Order: sequence, then structure tokens, then C-alpha cells
Amino acid sequence: MQWLFGSQLKSKDPERRIDAIEQLVSQRDDRTRASVYSMLSDRVAEVRVAAVKVMSQWQDDFGMRALAAALRDPAPSVRETAIVGLRSLYHASTIPTITPMLCDVNSRVRTTAARTLEALRWTPENDAQRALLLIASGKYSKAAAMGTVAIEMLLALLDDESATVRRDVAETIAAFPQKRVAAALQKLIKDPEAGVRMAALSSLGKLNEFADTTLIAGVLQDVDKNVRIAAIEALGASRSVEHVPLLTRCLKDAQWNVRTAAAMALARTGAASVIPALVELLNDEDPDVRCAAIEALGVLRSDASIEALVMTQLDPESGVRVTALKALSRINMRWHQTPEAQRTMPVLKRAMQSENYWVRHVAGDLMAKIFNIQQFSDAVNVHDLQAQSRARALDVLVPALWDEDALLRGAAAEALGRLREKRAADALTARLRDAHEWVRQVAQASLQQLETASAKAATDWASAAP
Repeated sequence: MQWLFGSQLKSKDPERRIDAIEQLVSQRDDRTRASVYSMLSDRVAEVRVAAVKVMSQWQDDFGMRALAAALRDPAPSVRETAIVGLRSLYHASTIPTITPMLCDVNSRVRTTAARTLEALRWTPENDAQRALLLIASGKYSKAAAMGTVAIEMLLALLDDESATVRRDVAETIAAFPQKRVAAALQKLIKDPEAGVRMAALSSLGKLNEFADTTLIAGVLQDVDKNVRIAAIEALGASRSVEHVPLLTRCLKDAQWNVRTAAAMALARTGAASVIPALVELLNDEDPDVRCAAIEALGVLRSDASIEALVMTQLDPESGVRVTALKALSRINMRWHQTPEAQRTMPVLKRAMQSENYWVRHVAGDLMAKIFNIQQFSDAVNVHDLQAQSRARALDVLVPALWDEDALLRGAAAEALGRLREKRAADALTARLRDAHEWVRQVAQASLQQLETASAKAATDWASAAP
């Protein structure tokens, strides 16, 4: 039988060689040991793995020496199998042989070595060994928490053959705010794996004081949308107005989530110059992008965006409207009393004539909140013809106070003064801030007429009292 197995071990078929090796597991003579050991030089890694597995079951000194030799094999699968075999011996004497494998170039081999050493109850002698054990186990955050003792080990893993390792270490190493760390991460923004590029950019955003933003800006054209988002967020983290032109161009990106990220990054710059671009983004076809633009305007907290945000209340998406109302309150709790809000009168007037009931309803609510304009004629007694006529006049004249034509605004203010209807007082008061001096004068005169009429009415009432 020995000659038969020997013949199969020399077969050109790897599967036959593996079968022959497995058949020799129960034989322990010197010739068999030598035959199996010779298979560690086989050109096929799977054959060498089979040989290591057989020697692992021998549980003797010869097997232990053979497994130690297999740790130098070029194939990670063989080295990993050898470590597992040494673990099965469960002997402390194997620890010095396994410990160097914590530095193996292959992450699976390192992890297997770490688990084996833990199973053998190995205790690291110093912080460097403890950090090494954590890193080999894939516990990069815990290793980073140990401080500078782990930094060199982690930096070395940025060149690891595993994309998962490069990504995880790139995410972790931002814990070390150093120029050389940023330099190492910048090399990864050209990594072939998108996940690694994203992780590197995310960490560079946290290390923005050391990062070369010119290199980051070059990634804004990356083929992967998520990488572009990471680059935008990294530039936004710097809060530098120098990046406004670059980020503004990203508002035109074909991907909605890239446009969303660009809007928030622009807000982080705090530059008032980005408001027009964000206002334009309120017309984006995607509701999530419109919400992002609204939130960005809310972050900037500028009255210059109030007019546009008021108009966003007419958006067909309820989520957009709710976001806009929150942003308005964040900018100015009294946003409805600002001149910017009052400039929306012409558009709201047209919206009041819309065929869409919902648009008319929202426009009416805004008119009531901003201009204190109600549909006065809806609240009067239909049998009181004089009161109904006065209310209808209010419905026409009060909105006219916000007409684009200053002559019409002044004429409306003058007519309201003659009407002597105190319900127009709030609207006339708002026109005291009109851009045209003549309109302000007429509004002031009409308010005085209202005060005079109110005082006269009070006097008449007092004199008529019994």
C-alpha cells in the first residue's frame, strides 16, 4: 500500500495528491512522515494545506516542528492552517512560534494568530504587545485609545492588502491629529476601492488643519457618488470660504444626495455669498434637495433668505413646507413681521387666485400671518349692507398696500384713511417702512385719521351714555 500512496503523491492531479495525503493520517512511521513533510513543497497551496492538516493530527514533536515550518509558507491559507494546527496542540511552547504571526501581511492570518494566542492564555508583556494583539484582532479603535504606542502599527496597515483593513484603519487613525497621519491618508484618496477613499476623506475632514484641500478638491469628480459626498463633507469641515466656488458647482451634480451634501457644506462656510445659490436650489426637482437647501439657509440665519423661504410654504411637498417653517423660526422668530416677508405680497396675491384649493388656502394663511389680512367680507353680517361694503373695500385695498407700484400703494393707504376702518391699522403701520417717502407720509396721515376717528367714536359713545 505504501508504494500506492507514494505513486499518488507524485500524481499530476492535485486532487489525487490530496486524497493520498489524507489517507496517510493514521500512519506514523518515519517514511510516512517524510512523505507528508515533503508535500509542504508542493506547488499547489491546497495540497500543502492538506499536508498541514494531516501533520496537525499527529500531535507530536515532529508535527509541531513541521507546523512551525509551514508558518513561513508563501500562501496565507497554509500559514493560517498551520496556526490552527498549533492551537490544537494546546501547549505553551507554541506561543513563541505563533507570536510573530501577529505581524503577518495577511489580515486573516493575523486574526487567527491573535485568537490562538488568546486561547493559549498568552499575556502581553508591555503596551506595544498589547497594542499589537488588539490590532491583529481587528480592534483598531481600542488600539488607538492606547495612544502613540499604536500609531506606527496603524500607519503601516494603510498599505495592507485587504481593502477592509485599509478602510477600518483609515477611519480609526483620525484619532491622531498629526501632519504625517494626514499625509498617509491623502495617499488613500486614490485607492482603487471606493470604501477606502471614503474613509480616508472622512478622516481628512476631521484633520482639516493638516489636510491638503487641493488634493481633496480633485476627488469632487470621482466616479463614485459616495466618494464625491465624502470629499464635499471634508471640504465643508474646513469651513473655508475659499471652497465656495467648488462646492457651488457641486449643486449641479446629477446625483441628488451629492447636491444635498454640497448645500450643507456651503452652510458650514457661514458665507452670506452662498445664499443666492441655495435659494436657487429651492427649485430643485428633488424634495430632499429642497429640504437640504432650506436647512442650509436656516443654519446661515440671514434675513436675506426669509422671502424665499416664505414662498417655499407653497411647495407641494408637506415635508418641505414643515422644514421651511422651522428654518424661518430659526432665522427670526418674528419672521412674519420683517420687510423681507412682506415683499412676498405680489406672489401671494397671485396664489390667492390659483385654481388649486390648497395653494389658495396656504396663501391665505400666509397673508393673514404676514399682513394681518383676513377675508374681512367673510366675517360680516350679510344683512348689514354698509358693513359688507366696507369689508369688501378692505379686501381690495389692504393687499394693494404691497403692490409693486408706489402710486397704487399710496392711493390704497389714502383710501384706507378715508375709510376710517381700524382693522387696517396693522397693514398701514407696516407701510411706515415703505421704500418710497410719499407712501410713508400717506400711511402716517391715514393712521392719524384712524386715531382721530377712533377717538371721536369713543367721545360720542361717552356722551350718549345715560
